[in-house]
Amino acid sequence: MGTAEFACPSLEALSARFNVVGVVTQPDRPAGRGHRLLAAPPVKKVAVNLGLPLLQVGRKEKERLAEWAQARHPDLAVVVAFGHILTPRFLSIPQKGTLNLHASLLPKFRGAAPIHRAIMAGEGETGVTTMYVAEALDAGDVIYQEKTRVGPDENVESVHDRLAAVGADLLAQTVADVAAGRAPRRPQNEAEATWAPPLATSDQIIRWDAPAAVVHNHVRGLDPWPGALTTFRGKVLKVLHTDLVSSDEGLMPDRNVEQEGRGRGGKPGALALDASGNPLALCGTGAVRLLEVQPAGGRRMSGAEFARGQRLTSGDELGLETHVIMGHKDK
Repeated sequence: MGTAEFACPSLEALSARFNVVGVVTQPDRPAGRGHRLLAAPPVKKVAVNLGLPLLQVGRKEKERLAEWAQARHPDLAVVVAFGHILTPRFLSIPQKGTLNLHASLLPKFRGAAPIHRAIMAGEGETGVTTMYVAEALDAGDVIYQEKTRVGPDENVESVHDRLAAVGADLLAQTVADVAAGRAPRRPQNEAEATWAPPLATSDQIIRWDAPAAVVHNHVRGLDPWPGALTTFRGKVLKVLHTDLVSSDEGLMPDRNVEQEGRGRGGKPGALALDASGNPLALCGTGAVRLLEVQPAGGRRMSGAEFARGQRLTSGDELGLETHVIMGHKDK
């Protein structure tokens, strides 16, 4: 059972080694301009290509799911990025239990957005966990874990793709060991549990009064989706890629940026340009360089291209107009 792109390598790995009696995913969703088209979940596309039996169910179709599963007499069920909570009736069906692959080192970052939250928190290490599914969210007994380092400039996309591949191999090993009766089982330490709830628009807002390292982690933890948000001249601006400005670099003024936009005493969010024409944004302490941004309704572009197109002037700054951001609709 799975829905998102993260689950696709796992489905491919399991189908290559085991007899997959059925695949369950969420329904097709409206997509495109005006939501006039329906888009299939990534897992559905893989299941169709592999010729596997497929069921698509919504959140309120729990009995239908249980009946479909029971008719297939599975020895084991596997859940990867499915997005639905399973009922006790379903969990009682597979003879050897239900397993889950989760994209964190449990009990840290339980919940729907573990990769985003780990990077946003500045974690230098994360990983994947296979576990037995319990009724409480991501609280089941751990079977295996595998760690990976997170680089200081890595974004969600690169960590996601690495964990999806590592997780697929770990899950295949887990299924084999559970089937053979040799898998370990270790309860989680509840005192160490942290949470990774779904991302809301409010989570995307950049707080420029935070230290530069915190802002940088926030941005890369939301790149490429859903993007960190700020405002510029009263409109929403996505900040997609930044780096930290070294302490000896300073904020180097362009002919269009006056001296008051420079230095440690400037207002958080104040902009200047570096020697290459990239915008530099002051933070509570330090500054970040805006390497890629996306204006509302526009395309992704380099920070230098944005600065040229907007003709940055003295006094320009990135803002925290919450009412503008909360009313923003992606296009």
